[in-house]
Amino acid sequence: MPEVAEKANPSVLSRQPNIVLVQAGSNDIFGNFSTATAHLRMGNLIDGILAKVPLAVVLVGGLYPQADARWTAAFDSVNGNIRALVARKKAAGQAVDFVDFRAGFVPSDLGDGTHPTDAGYLKQGARFYDAIVAHQAWIMEPVDTGASDYVDESRGKSGCDKVQASILMSGFATLMALILL
Repeated sequence: MPEVAEKANPSVLSRQPNIVLVQAGSNDIFGNFSTATAHLRMGNLIDGILAKVPLAVVLVGGLYPQADARWTAAFDSVNGNIRALVARKKAAGQAVDFVDFRAGFVPSDLGDGTHPTDAGYLKQGARFYDAIVAHQAWIMEPVDTGASDYVDESRGKSGCDKVQASILMSGFATLMALILL
């Protein structure tokens, strides 16, 4: 998760998104990077996001189910700890919530066992979209930073203009920026 924070800070958070979607942790488990404290690293990531964009809604996606039963217990434990951490932050008044990716995902949705296939990304996008719609009351007017809303103009990637009517798409652009890091 530290690598996600490192890449997201300069590239995404400087644009002051009003929605930040995060899905991270699988690489920590596969790398045996202290799974018992993965939720604390996620907490640090969330805190760092909210420190830079305090008006943002942060939706944290859970980890995907694994085809290899050797990893199931670790993934279930990390998911449970992240879910509990997010629930505490939400109860404390932070605009943070957990989006469950376990139900409805099947191992074939993960092409390499870690990262979604196109079908998996469609399911993930639909779950995040549903969460954005469900939390619409939390979502603030986008902040105009004067910076381009386009993630990487040099490579032809697009985003959307920051206006209230496009709030769902700006969140989805943020989702894609964070997922693809």
